[in-house]
Amino acid sequence: MRAHARHRHIGLVVLAGLILLGSAGSSARPFPDLIPLPADFGPEGIAVGHGTTFYAGSLAASTLGQILVGDLRTGEMATLVPPHGVPAIGLKHDARSNLLFVARGGSGRGTVYDVTSAEIVASYQFQIAPTFINDVVITREAAYFTDSQRPFLYKVALGPAGAPATTFIEVPLPGTFRTNGIAATPNGTHLLVVNGMTA
Repeated sequence: MRAHARHRHIGLVVLAGLILLGSAGSSARPFPDLIPLPADFGPEGIAVGHGTTFYAGSLAASTLGQILVGDLRTGEMATLVPPHGVPAIGLKHDARSNLLFVARGGSGRGTVYDVTSAEIVASYQFQIAPTFINDVVITREAAYFTDSQRPFLYKVALGPAGAPATTFIEVPLPGTFRTNGIAATPNGTHLLVVNGMTA
């Protein structure tokens, strides 16, 4: 229970930070200071979509794998993906294709959703246990998923309009490298990766 409460608190702080940054310099309807998530929701990953849309994934046992879609301005939210027992960890939205890329933790999977229809566009089994697909970043040419248990990145090529390939490539990393968070430079030529274990 304590771990879930902690995740919920962190999720609310992140949301509040996004709201405050988004409202700076805006003369339109102000953003709320806080958007409370459902009490049984265990937030982990968060992504911003078109306009004021956001997405949040759950780690809590009772809502495992649920993905919420909400509005940063009104605070209204709904279920995009219902709970289904597979965690939704890292999330990234691709504005070109309106697709949501989701890292699925210990399942070893990555999933891509069409956020208009909530349908699965693509699914990848990167590894089997032990594995933890932790985060994902999107560049113009590819989506890269991290693994906090194995020294690999998993690369899914993207077409000109952001359509994902049906296959993926393993990108080996040196030694005991275990990837956690990941970001890309604006031009997409370099990746910045958190090394979760160095010994």
